[in-house]
Amino acid sequence: VDLLAYYSDELTGEDLPRDCTEIVSISDLELFKESHCFTRKIQEQTLFDYKLVNEFIFLRDDQLENIVSRYDYIVRTDSDTFITPRVFDWKIPPEIDVIFGWGAYSHSFNIQQLVRIAEELGWNCQGMKNVGSAWMVKPGNFIRLIKKTRDS
Repeated sequence: VDLLAYYSDELTGEDLPRDCTEIVSISDLELFKESHCFTRKIQEQTLFDYKLVNEFIFLRDDQLENIVSRYDYIVRTDSDTFITPRVFDWKIPPEIDVIFGWGAYSHSFNIQQLVRIAEELGWNCQGMKNVGSAWMVKPGNFIRLIKKTRDS
């Protein structure tokens, strides 16, 4: 189990775990054998004043597919998510492609926006509500979801 924390130019070294290894280039992935905590800087300023949206800065990593392909499962969470050791006992059932966390996004305005965005993208809106931003998914599906998230 490894931790990978993405950050941008807005953070300083004090904001990051001190015992993590910085992944600067894809060749640094060999360090995965020696460490279980990594950081990766994305070289660009974020464009949003709403800081929580910046938790998706990993979408801009052109090496993300090479990094996640080394794992059996990917768990994507927000920075305020608390994960307990119990997560290690849980596996995605084989018939399920992805598990999403619960979110409080059922306000009628948000639901209408999701329907509108789906229509603009030519997607079918399935009517699901309260889908959170935490994901537990196999790497291939993770990359597929990342591309849809980034490109929408």
